[in-house]
Amino acid sequence: MGLHVATPWIQDWARPAFSQKGITRDVARRPLKAPCDRILALVGRDARDFLWGALMPEILGAVETRTNSKGYVVAQVGSLNQVLTFQSPSRAAVHEFYHLLGCHHGIDKEDAYRQVRHMKELAASNRLQGRDFFPAMSEKGRVYVSRVDVDRRFGIQPPERAAKTGKGIELVKAEAAAGVDVVFQYNIGGEGGGDWHCVITDGSCRVVAGAHEKPTCTLMMGAVDFLDMMNGKLAAMQAYTSGKLKIGGDIMKSQLIEKLFKY
Repeated sequence: MGLHVATPWIQDWARPAFSQKGITRDVARRPLKAPCDRILALVGRDARDFLWGALMPEILGAVETRTNSKGYVVAQVGSLNQVLTFQSPSRAAVHEFYHLLGCHHGIDKEDAYRQVRHMKELAASNRLQGRDFFPAMSEKGRVYVSRVDVDRRFGIQPPERAAKTGKGIELVKAEAAAGVDVVFQYNIGGEGGGDWHCVITDGSCRVVAGAHEKPTCTLMMGAVDFLDMMNGKLAAMQAYTSGKLKIGGDIMKSQLIEKLFKY
């Protein structure tokens, strides 16, 4: 097919569930980080998998169908299902890679090759337009030409979006912000992160890039966890108690976050 697959990064990932639905949902909500064009989670095995495979239907790999850009593969043999069906991790990986290229279930080899050629043509066109991204295609044929387009399909907003607009009043609950005077400094690590501060003064909210001289409190966390918190998928208290969120300064004032912001 003339395709070269490179792995720009590998990171630890805690499997969130045993079911295909639970695993796929978790992978889908993770943002695409440049230079990544696809996400493929590799699922490990333990004794619980053998029991699950004996009692429940087991899916050895899947790709979400909204964009066909994020999925998983069971990367180790550890269930009765795998042993009896001879479904090796490598075979499952090849199968899911075709889905990551927009190939649907039930098509034959020739149709699959035509789809891959079509995707290569879309990729060439994308490069000519200055976009460094191998396009994705949904189950229904919708084409996504950038990482932002893909992430937007899942409601994922980049951390820098609010900072670039400089507007924050729409982010806070006006009634809760009345009479409040605080400055939250956000130090977000990892790909897509940076430093921003949010100034809330008597019902108004302003987001500014960079560090504030005297913030009320400073919140430090990774970009992925920050996105989860801002999208309402991770409670601030849960993030703090799990160590994903570190707070400096007035810790008591940081408890206002969940009361002030619209998630």
